[in-house]
Amino acid sequence: MRAGLGLFEMLVLNMRREATMLFFLVAASLCCAFLSVTYGLAFSADSYGKAVLAQGASLPNGLVSLKHDPKKKYLSGTFVYQGTRVHFETRRGPQTPLQLRMADPETPLYEIDVRIFDERGVPFLIQTGGDGLFEADVETTGKPAGSLDVEQDTAAINKNWHAAKKMIESLKTVKFRPEFSPEYEAIINLLPGVEDALSPEL
Repeated sequence: MRAGLGLFEMLVLNMRREATMLFFLVAASLCCAFLSVTYGLAFSADSYGKAVLAQGASLPNGLVSLKHDPKKKYLSGTFVYQGTRVHFETRRGPQTPLQLRMADPETPLYEIDVRIFDERGVPFLIQTGGDGLFEADVETTGKPAGSLDVEQDTAAINKNWHAAKKMIESLKTVKFRPEFSPEYEAIINLLPGVEDALSPEL
């Protein structure tokens, strides 16, 4: 009788162990699924700027996407103004030399390249943070910048520059997360040059 009771106790103990293991397996599976969904949503929501903008901020008017690629160290965004679509990209390079920053406190911490493209994918504004583009071999789509029809050239170019101006002004109304401050400053500092490039009629 005692031997039978011992066997029963052993069976109960084994069942408890199996139930405990099953519980942890289920819990681990649920945890993995939760993390997958959470990070998946965060990645897909990145185009809405949640990974770039400061907490509580939302995309300003006209900016339809804002995202970043941590591996390539770049930000990108798309802006639409009165039917004209422009796209910007930044590339972060190395830190600027310490001696430059000591001589001029306004020297950026990083060398940041900024390019603004028209809706065909042709860059019409390029600013380098150092001696040259960090990715000079990046291919663009569409026709070369000088291939527009003569009668459309000035109007199309001005529309692009005007949209770029509105984009930068729109970005000035929001805050980026601190880790993206170098890119933010590089974009905002383009405004005076963009305003100078505009024709008086626009």
